[in-house]
Amino acid sequence: DLLLMNNNTIRNFWGKIDAVGIKANDAQYTVINQDTAHVAITGNTITNGFSDLSVAGCFLSSDRGRATIQKNDIYGLKSFAGNEYTTGVVNGIATTFYENAAPCVVDGNTIHHLDALRARATVEGIHLHGRGITQNNMIALGRDKQGNFINDSIKVSGLIIGSFHDMVTVIVRHNSIYLTGDSIDYESGFFINSAPSRAVYCVMRPNTHFTNNLIVTKRSNALADFG
Repeated sequence: DLLLMNNNTIRNFWGKIDAVGIKANDAQYTVINQDTAHVAITGNTITNGFSDLSVAGCFLSSDRGRATIQKNDIYGLKSFAGNEYTTGVVNGIATTFYENAAPCVVDGNTIHHLDALRARATVEGIHLHGRGITQNNMIALGRDKQGNFINDSIKVSGLIIGSFHDMVTVIVRHNSIYLTGDSIDYESGFFINSAPSRAVYCVMRPNTHFTNNLIVTKRSNALADFG
């Protein structure tokens, strides 16, 4: 039971509400055998994705199966208008693996030049939720495709590790995260201390292992938080 998405180039995709380069979801198949079911998203180039609200290079959700997201190049994603409820969200890779799912391996991906037009939008390199191994990824955020600093008041995060069951093991190792630019809200003239940029944000659990990662923050008001 293998779903393989390999060596594709996905570019110039648009969605009014959300746009996703590659999206996989096995949550509805509750009889999947997690030892044999496998989603593999490898070696793809995902670029030039746009939406008014939400953009993601790769989104993967699983109730039962296991997954590999490996050696993808994700860049040039941008959200635009937002609405009265959200200022826009951009994710390079986002995963949701529930309690019964097998591990997800996120390995060797490059994520860079993500952008948002509206002030106080959210840009995230990788957002993880659930068990798995995240390793050897390179994330560089804070500039657009032309090399210019993105909107100063955008909340930029390199790696977000969300909450999950205490018995779940999460390993994060050998990743490189680089943030640059300013996070000053020029609309109101102060630092956005309530929503700072973060190289890493981790909701700690007993079985979280964070080792040998390289983090460089040259973005003002950027933090590495372990809450």
